[in-house]
Amino acid sequence: LEPLITMGQQSYRHFISIEHLRGKLRIVSRSDTSTMAQEIEDPGPKPVGIHVTYSPESGKLTIAIDGKEILAHDIGILVTAPAQVTVGENRIEVNGAVGRFTGRIYGVRTIVTA
Repeated sequence: LEPLITMGQQSYRHFISIEHLRGKLRIVSRSDTSTMAQEIEDPGPKPVGIHVTYSPESGKLTIAIDGKEILAHDIGILVTAPAQVTVGENRIEVNGAVGRFTGRIYGVRTIVTA
């Protein structure tokens, strides 16, 4: 597993990673209480847009690839600060994932609101 986004720390953290499979990619969304995964076709070398949204009202985290929602995960409470949102680097999960994303990441915009 390669880290895409990590958010938070301690009890209310969240980890989004990617796993390369034959002809597919598995996007994994993991909190301390649950895990969801969704496979998509491997887009090959072309860039893809990934958009992650968390709604504190519903406790739902959604992941969209190139504008199409691929995963909706009910994660409950997520407590994070802007400095605790890390793209392409694993700062919170020690089991089962490498430390850095091996592909290219660019055009990152992080918005954390109350």
